[in-house]
Amino acid sequence: MHAGDYGMSVSEELRPKMKESSAMAKALRALDALPHAPTRHAREAAEALSAARARRDRGTPA
Repeated sequence: MHAGDYGMSVSEELRPKMKESSAMAKALRALDALPHAPTRHAREAAEALSAARARRDRGTPA
């Protein structure tokens, strides 16, 4: 699984780092080039987060 599988864009806080020549900057530029659309992985992660929050709010252990 890759970060791009989640269809997430690069945050504004990280955008200035994209101008560097580090490995992280190269990875950020590569991620930024990917489509910014929710994928199956993103939807599954959102559903898991919603379920965990519901359990937390009910006081039910994970």
